Amino acid sequence: MIVAVGDLTFPTKSAATEHFRQMLYRHEIGEEIPEPDHSELRWLLAKHSDCSEKVGVGVKSFSVRWAEFGTRCFEVVRIDGSRIDFSFRWCLR
Repeated sequence: MIVAVGDLTFPTKSAATEHFRQMLYRHEIGEEIPEPDHSELRWLLAKHSDCSEKVGVGVKSFSVRWAEFGTRCFEVVRIDGSRIDFSFRWCLR
């Protein structure tokens, strides 16, 4: 089953998962994620069931932060300075 995320297409859900997993570990904790990864995360976040809650007043940037149990997750940094995490796996469900 082909998975589309914005302008990206993946042959399988596993391929999409691996793409975003590699992105998650390619960036340092707290680092602002640059283009083209930033745009890809915008496309991914649009697939989240709580997208409007995650976006809030608007997306300024994305970063990586520590999640529960020593794992990593993506973080939305909003234009008002507030932050909220999101799971790339949840977006691909």
